[in-house]
Amino acid sequence: MTLFDRVFSGSNEMYAWAEKSVAEALEKYGADAAVSLPSTAYSLPCYYAVTGEKLTTLGEVKAALEGRIKEMMTRKERLHNVFQSGIATALAAEIIETMKYMDGAAPYEEPYVGHFTDAMIRELGVPLVTGDIPGVPVIINAAPSVEEAVALVKSYQAQGNFVTCVGGICDQLIEAGYNTGFNVRVTLMGKDITSAAHVVSIALRAALIFGNITPGDLPNLMKYTFERVFAFVNAFAPVDDLTVGCGAGAIAFGFPVISNDLESLKGMNVPKSLILQGDTEKFNPTSIEARDVKIKVTDIDIPVAFASAFEGEIIRKGDMQVEFDGSRKDCFELVQTKIDHLNNTVQENLVAVRVVKAFVRAGYEKTKFKKANEDLTQTGITVALRINLISPLMTIVLNLVTLTVLYLGGSQVMEGTMLYGDLSSFISYIAQILMSVMMAGMVFIMSSRAAAPVSRRDASGGARRRPGRSPASIWARVWSPFSCQDRRILSM
Repeated sequence: MTLFDRVFSGSNEMYAWAEKSVAEALEKYGADAAVSLPSTAYSLPCYYAVTGEKLTTLGEVKAALEGRIKEMMTRKERLHNVFQSGIATALAAEIIETMKYMDGAAPYEEPYVGHFTDAMIRELGVPLVTGDIPGVPVIINAAPSVEEAVALVKSYQAQGNFVTCVGGICDQLIEAGYNTGFNVRVTLMGKDITSAAHVVSIALRAALIFGNITPGDLPNLMKYTFERVFAFVNAFAPVDDLTVGCGAGAIAFGFPVISNDLESLKGMNVPKSLILQGDTEKFNPTSIEARDVKIKVTDIDIPVAFASAFEGEIIRKGDMQVEFDGSRKDCFELVQTKIDHLNNTVQENLVAVRVVKAFVRAGYEKTKFKKANEDLTQTGITVALRINLISPLMTIVLNLVTLTVLYLGGSQVMEGTMLYGDLSSFISYIAQILMSVMMAGMVFIMSSRAAAPVSRRDASGGARRRPGRSPASIWARVWSPFSCQDRRILSM
């Protein structure tokens, strides 16, 4: 079979499945029954984005399936026809998923997510626009082993990607006890291949909400998803015709497909679109390169995975270890980190100013900036107080030593065992020594202050943005007169 045959076959299977689902719903609820995915203003978002028509009843869904969707399923062996059939496959899959939600049903229970509400799409808006979420991997089918599944997901998660899983890989992550959910950017969409339609829905609604694309403007819709939504598909073997049909729809929207099914897809690879990669350990770099995702990751030699996606991850008591450092520049490094955080807050607000205004988030951004500013202020005050504590401490030491010398030496002068001139000389020598120690301390402080920015510059050959501290870490405060260090407690 050729690639054309497999795409058309998968499209036919999905269409027949959708016909059956709609027929069963019609028999149970009737043609006038209201139809819509929950908590969305777009009813069936994919169909609305592609055609510009909003379906509201089962009768309209049946007419759309037999009309617009059927018309897209052309069977000429041309690239355009393959893409049209792929999009029709995605629309049919969305209809199947919508039938699951009829009459207020809740077909997905935790840890599965299914449909993303409009509120969830808007929450993804800012990180998608600012690049904090560089890519959206869609992983389909079970990996060769649970370990490989976990390794692939964790590699994407560590890069800050928003990972979506469909099919057997969901069971593997559950078996491994992997932490999933919207907040950690790893979502289990569903067990059926049709749940991949919810990922397509994310991309298309992003185009409508943030790209201001007119519903029904398919060319500009495809252009936006190709240029602005950096999604890609990883399909583990075996890849059936249904998955191939859905893959054609993904490629139509600009999302490349990477698979290790070298047997059934042999000779069907398409550069930058359908890529065969037999080594699953190379899925990540192959996918990132194929989709032109721009990711710069700073490797930090710590025994845990770190990224914003790991926020909220639990560390067990038995997996914790304390590590302390004797470095004396951390006090100033901490201040520089707070300055970075303040700058990042301003930068995010400026880059995503349209999104902030569109969703009336100006108040939230002001509060976030105020909090970052107050954090920097308090840290600066703390550092200044501790540094300024050195001078009075040294003065107290000097006076205490002088007092001790006067007490002991005065007794000897009164007994006649020491001359008054010797006592005066000794006090002068003590004062000179302690003043030298005080000056050395001040030089030490200034050197530490200079070392903080120098080390940050030298680490990358220039000014750089500090990597975010791993959420999988806890901080302990170590205090001394010369430093106010924040040190990590790392999980092993």
